[in-house]
Formats: sequence, C-alpha cells, structure tokens
Amino acid sequence: MHWPASSSSAPASSAGDRVLLFMQNSPQFMISFYAILRADAMVVPVNPMNLTEELRHYVADSDALVAITGQELFAQLRPLIGNGLENVVVAAYADYRTQPTDLKIPEVVAAPRQELKEPGTTLWHDALAEGLEPSAHLAGPDDLCVMPYTSGTTGKPKGCIGWTCSPNPSFSVPCRCSTSPACNAA
Repeated sequence: MHWPASSSSAPASSAGDRVLLFMQNSPQFMISFYAILRADAMVVPVNPMNLTEELRHYVADSDALVAITGQELFAQLRPLIGNGLENVVVAAYADYRTQPTDLKIPEVVAAPRQELKEPGTTLWHDALAEGLEPSAHLAGPDDLCVMPYTSGTTGKPKGCIGWTCSPNPSFSVPCRCSTSPACNAA
C-alpha cells in the first residue's frame, strides 16, 4: 500500500507524515505498519479500544492527517474527518479470510466489506486495487519511523518517537517523550 499524490482515490502521504494506525491485530495491521514505513512516513499505532475524544488527542498531538482503521472502528474516526484528519483508509478483515473454516470466527473478522462512499474515506480494497508502485525508499537510520503513545495515566498520553536505526522498528528502544505536538522536541 502506498499513497502517492497522483493517486485518484487514496490519500497522499510523504516522507515524515504521521499515519494513525487504529485496528485490531490482523494481516492489515502488519501490512499497514510496514507500508507506512516503506512510504517513509511515521506509524502512529493507537489502541483499538480508544474512543473519538481520545483519538482526537492523538490526531492533534501527532499531526496525523491520514488514518488506517478496521471498519468496525470507523465510527470512532468518522467525526475527525475534516476535523484533523483528511482521509481514513477503511479495511475489512474478511477480505483476507479466503478459506472456509469450521472455527468460530469473531463477527468483526467475518463481517463483509461495507461499501463506504463518504468524503474523506478510501476502502482498503480500492487503495490496493490501484496497483500503484512505491517511489524510491529514502528513509535512513536517523529518520523517525514510529510514534507509540504512553497510556496517559498521569495526564494526556504522550507520543514517543523511534528511529529506523532501532534493532527492531516495531518496538523501538530509543525513545524521546514529547509534551509538544508532533514530537518536535526530537
């Protein structure tokens, strides 16, 4: 998944942009995580239990303009489109369930794709269907790659930034906590 400015339906993303990742553990979460990194943007992973007002803080604090979410969580992000977010990519987990099974599948995983036609939304399926090729990967070891947030037990959650030079960018060890928007303290 890549979002060049020339894309007809998918949101634009460029080096250093923050992309909110708001989904359950799923293939789409992992694909999104690494696609955001591949686009030289910064992953802002947030807990799928968050509600709209909590998400409003993450969007404002991180300066995220784009979010990727599961369709069962989209209602929490909908009010933020045009109020911080420019575009939300909405995924259906069932798109990756290709084999029949006798296992009990949670409803959110089994739910068929909802055809959203709202301004500021792009279906995951449609973004992938564009078949766009990514531009050259330019991020280096000193570029920021992930901004997880603290739990906020002593106040508002704070973003921590990690660099691509971390031994495991999924769980960045080097971290600087920020009290200002977009972790400009780096």
